[in-house]
Amino acid sequence: MFTNSVMRIVSRQLGREGRSLVILLLIPFHTARIFDPFEANYVSNGQTSRGMFEVFIGVTSPWIMPLLFFLAGSATWLALERRSAGEYLAERVRRLLVPLVFGVLVVVPPQAYLGWVTHGGASTSYFGFLADYFGHPQGDLTGYTGQFTPAHLWFVLYLLIISAVLLPLLLFLRRRHEGNAATGFARFLSRPGALFLLPIPLTVALAAPSPGGKNIVFYALIFFLGYLFIGDRRLQLVLDRNRYVALGLGIVAMAGSRLIFSMHADWSTFSLPSILYGLLQSFNTWFWLVALVAFGRRLLNFSNRPLRYFSQASYPFYIIHQTVIVAIGYYIVRWNLGVWPKFLVIAACSFVVTMALYDLVIKRTPATRLLFGLRVHALRLGRSKSGRTLKRPGEV
Repeated sequence: MFTNSVMRIVSRQLGREGRSLVILLLIPFHTARIFDPFEANYVSNGQTSRGMFEVFIGVTSPWIMPLLFFLAGSATWLALERRSAGEYLAERVRRLLVPLVFGVLVVVPPQAYLGWVTHGGASTSYFGFLADYFGHPQGDLTGYTGQFTPAHLWFVLYLLIISAVLLPLLLFLRRRHEGNAATGFARFLSRPGALFLLPIPLTVALAAPSPGGKNIVFYALIFFLGYLFIGDRRLQLVLDRNRYVALGLGIVAMAGSRLIFSMHADWSTFSLPSILYGLLQSFNTWFWLVALVAFGRRLLNFSNRPLRYFSQASYPFYIIHQTVIVAIGYYIVRWNLGVWPKFLVIAACSFVVTMALYDLVIKRTPATRLLFGLRVHALRLGRSKSGRTLKRPGEV
């Protein structure tokens, strides 16, 4: 049995490496959106692919963003171990608000502009487009056809709001239980099968408004669960004991949800199939979260140089990756290639260009590091008496 200290070390490692691997998966996920037969995108290929949709979107969409929120909740527990409330909020401003504002003003608009051009918007220059984009914001926040949008940075926006709104509750739980955030909760979930009842409140949360299709109450609950689960060793052991059951149930729920999706044609109406699909997706999300976190704790308790490097790059990578995909996809969809060769070219080029922008531009100056939520002091190097350059802890 792991001690508390070892558990925390493994959880920290899972948070860094798990987040990095999930963010890497967003490259094929958002590239596949260009070939999505069901929903519009900023840039769309003339020929779509149902198979590509199922592999990269249908299978991953129930858990890919919830997992990021769960890991963010876990990271918050660890952050509050060594920071006061004021220090934590100041860090949220630096790490979330500053990149969000910069991203919405600079990184996201090119996507909306290419969406405007792709979907037949009136001919205008980019700067002419920006005047209308910021001067008369409208639309459903997807931005696919040129409306104002936070685009993929909705995750940063929601995380900022959730972190600030839930902070008093999070601090209360730490004080109330003297470091054990969920004594009664842990005792309940230790009972056989209790862990698999949590999709019920997740399903209830789906009744909340979902601007742009993103339900902040649902994601706040996922974040809160991530906070609770790292705060009590018993909850972590519950995850470990149920990992194989969760994986099996996740596979069944995934198959059932994809079957309902394939058989139901009209999702615009409030019908029995749509209700069943939403219910099944909540269970699908939770089963996969349990399985991925539990197996990740066992399989990702290691590190190496490439993982450490991408761990530092992952946040800037997230901020810019979709704009890079849309820009490259805008030109590649015009090539005379099949859908899978186009997919591979867009995904590979997008990864290379995104990493190059991080390595050659973003991490190089204090200003760019600040704008992309990186630690500015990590750029400052000291020297030993022998003149050898010293790296700060954690710097690659």
